[in-house]
Amino acid sequence: MWFTLHRHRNLFWSAASQKYNDGFVVEFVDGQMPGRLISATKLGTDFPGGVMIDQADNLLLIDQNKTSIFVYAPPYTRRPFKTIVLKGNSLYCALGLRQVRLYCMDVQYGSVDAYTYPGGDYVYSYNDGMQAGSAIGIAIQPPIP
Repeated sequence: MWFTLHRHRNLFWSAASQKYNDGFVVEFVDGQMPGRLISATKLGTDFPGGVMIDQADNLLLIDQNKTSIFVYAPPYTRRPFKTIVLKGNSLYCALGLRQVRLYCMDVQYGSVDAYTYPGGDYVYSYNDGMQAGSAIGIAIQPPIP
């Protein structure tokens, strides 16, 4: 399960259902119950990773099996309008402060891969001392004011 908080105080949760063998995202408006299933994000038998919200309120959902990030426009009821193809399997990504770079923890190749955002073009990788399959999370520290 992965969580992200929306700037409007909505909480998004991605998870996989072992019982039904599918992935999905649930939105909790104002962080309150009950949550609502965002049906456009159902991934069939694929396995969801982390979720993010960009400055335009687009929902970014990582698909670990397809090495992709699907980008959904609000209110998240339609199919993704964009797919960003990743170099390897990622569980979690992070957007830089200005959201011109997207950094993904590539567990398949043991690296952090940087992409342009919103374009999704691969830029470079960090891989010194990392091992494939060892890391699952990533965060970006904002600059000191």
